[in-house]
Amino acid sequence: EDGDQVTIDIEGSHDDEPVEGLTTNDYLYEVGTGAVVAEIDENLRGASVGDTLEFDADHPQDEGSLHLRIVVKEVQMLVLPEADDAFASEASEFDTIDELVDDLRTRIDSMKRAQAAAMAREHVARAVAGLVADELPAVLIESAIDDRIRDMAMRMAQQGIDFARWMEASGQDTEAMREGFRTEAELAARADLGLRGVAFAEGIEAEEADVDAHLSLMATQAGQPDTDLDELREGMASAGHLLDLLADLRKQAAMDWLFERVGFVDEEGNEIDRDDLRPPEPEVVIPGEEPEPVDVADAVDPDPEHDPEH
Repeated sequence: EDGDQVTIDIEGSHDDEPVEGLTTNDYLYEVGTGAVVAEIDENLRGASVGDTLEFDADHPQDEGSLHLRIVVKEVQMLVLPEADDAFASEASEFDTIDELVDDLRTRIDSMKRAQAAAMAREHVARAVAGLVADELPAVLIESAIDDRIRDMAMRMAQQGIDFARWMEASGQDTEAMREGFRTEAELAARADLGLRGVAFAEGIEAEEADVDAHLSLMATQAGQPDTDLDELREGMASAGHLLDLLADLRKQAAMDWLFERVGFVDEEGNEIDRDDLRPPEPEVVIPGEEPEPVDVADAVDPDPEHDPEH
């Protein structure tokens, strides 16, 4: 059933030819994930150790059908422990299940607040992108697509998944994948230009403290927290990456500027408290007057020629 871990031998073929990436032994698979094709889950549900399953499946790229032969070698059922004090003390730093539940509630609340904050900024970015009406150079869109594929490959590598083998196993086509990212990439490119325009129009620059904080984070993530930040800055400048970092931080500052000035409403038009859309981290309060609301359109200058960083 869904959630069970099964060890299987799998043979996949298309037009009587073996499909590379779909033929392997002792493959550990979680039922219900739909990681390859849906028909695998449909046939594994209810199967037992020793069963041999043969069936056809739709090819992900609409190239006819795949024929799959699966031998079930081992099944590990998902068994949930009793949620009691003994479980809490064994699985966490808490002595009681009530303490563990309270901690989980706090963590979930923080996660949901972070998600709400991210969604709010995404809506701001989409609004900014919608104000950039000019046709974009193709190179900007292709570059944004490259960024998304590169990010996807990096995330998979962190999970121990080889991107190229996953592409083969899932039947993904490179061009089809690029087309799948195109709409999102164009939106991101328009938002990028819009935020550059806001930064230029309002004289927004990357703060030295933000640059140092980002460099310090980079050093910590690289396992070298004691790295001299000036040396790291010089190294990035020599490699040609410092200007990119400054441009990214400048756009983040422009997004922060917009976030504090636009209004947020729910689906019924009711105003949403901006504080409910902030991430859960503590904030430094700087004395001063609240900024006046502005029309986003007045702050956006999508002409890249006006921006010296473009």
